[in-house]
Amino acid sequence: TITIGGVVHGVTTDKFWDIVFSAAEQGAIDMGIELKFDRFEPREDLFVQMASKIHNLCESSIDGLFVTLVDDVVVDAIRNCTKLNPGIQIMSINAGYEQSKELNLIHHVGMLEKDAGFEAGKMMAKMATFDKALCLNHMPWLNVLSERCDGFGQAMNESGIAYLGQVVVNEADTSLYVSAVESAVGESGDWNGYGILLPGLAQLPAALDLKKLHTNVVMGSFDTDSFLHESLLTGGMLFGIDQQPYLQGYSPIAILTNAITTKQTFLDHSMKSGPKFVIAPPTDGEAACRDREFPVVQGTENEMSTAGVIYKVPTWLVVMSVDHCRVSASALFKQNSEAVNLLSFLDTDQTSYGALDNGTIDVLTGGRVEWAYNFKSYIASRG
Repeated sequence: TITIGGVVHGVTTDKFWDIVFSAAEQGAIDMGIELKFDRFEPREDLFVQMASKIHNLCESSIDGLFVTLVDDVVVDAIRNCTKLNPGIQIMSINAGYEQSKELNLIHHVGMLEKDAGFEAGKMMAKMATFDKALCLNHMPWLNVLSERCDGFGQAMNESGIAYLGQVVVNEADTSLYVSAVESAVGESGDWNGYGILLPGLAQLPAALDLKKLHTNVVMGSFDTDSFLHESLLTGGMLFGIDQQPYLQGYSPIAILTNAITTKQTFLDHSMKSGPKFVIAPPTDGEAACRDREFPVVQGTENEMSTAGVIYKVPTWLVVMSVDHCRVSASALFKQNSEAVNLLSFLDTDQTSYGALDNGTIDVLTGGRVEWAYNFKSYIASRG
């Protein structure tokens, strides 16, 4: 059995990582591998704990490992890991693109943080008019957030907007948060002409309280959740940035499994999952699916209801086609060949079109379509 380990800085109190962990678990089920992926509690020596976990996993002779490279102590642990276990396949996710390249890891899945901050600045300048900007950093010890702020500042400078720099804030105490930002701005009033970037979603509640006091300030934030979606509707936020955490959790399981079994990897080192800008809330169905961390329903016949949304999982498919479509159908359902019933025939009398018209089949696949049929009038036309 293939064993893959994961070590990331996403602590138990950070909801962003809920989807990452859920996706990794689903990937392990789909790939049929053993996953060793524990989540840390918040603590001051988090990076030391990450390094210790990496060492223990590598000593246990796991086959693959994915990590977030958030600090030099973690980077050093990966270097030591390759010495302890020379054949191990390692990749990074979420944080540490440059370090990942330097270590010659096989891939990095996530955003390029400084580039994402730059794109956030360009998007804010496109969506609103302001001449002064700040980036509020609630975790200055985390390189990821500083890189986002650096990119944002670069975009401001290129756009001719005065960048007032990073302001360190305490997102857990609203009064301290507001005080720090007001001190940096040095003005009272509605703050017309100011733009603020939140490099992380944890400070959103405090930031919205700040906006109540200074109503004309414009804001955008990294990451998304239902609270941010609501603020998009009310005008509290211009945008959120979805870095697609499901991809960051699921992809390393599939990539590492294939690297271990086939020695094949992609040519590009970076596989970007963001930034994907969100300027409007998702549909009810999309929101329900995300809130449940994109569940995969197992079984032969299922129906799942969430927030009034029904998801139906089909149990079988009837494909009516000419023989050469057997190949595509078999490829599509190769993991469950019994899920397909193929009915092949010579289509000399348009039987397949009749079946499509009367609802016997839902989709007709075959060769290049040369004729368009109007089933009500039976008039055919070249198309």
